[in-house]
Amino acid sequence: MVLSMFPKLRGILPHDEQSSEDQKRAALLSHKVVRVRPLEGLKLSVDFDSGVTKTYDVKPLMEKLDVFGALRDKKFFETASVDEGGCGVIWKNSLDLSSGELWETGKPHV
Repeated sequence: MVLSMFPKLRGILPHDEQSSEDQKRAALLSHKVVRVRPLEGLKLSVDFDSGVTKTYDVKPLMEKLDVFGALRDKKFFETASVDEGGCGVIWKNSLDLSSGELWETGKPHV
């Protein structure tokens, strides 16, 4: 919509279809995590600095990467905290998820 109203912006805005992969990656990582709460069923409620809250389901990730299987331990899963600088979520300095992954894959709260 913005690009149709202001054609001179085409190719400049980071979300434009002509943006480089680096610009798109930077836009994803610009979403800072401010709060995380473990939920039942291996899900996380993640609050971002934009005021958006999303629910992230960890189970599909556990199926893809064995290292995340450690999160099946409920006590360990519940140690989730915001990584330094809001760059993502971390578990006891051993496992982490980036803010970009949480933003892109998480489902908005309704």
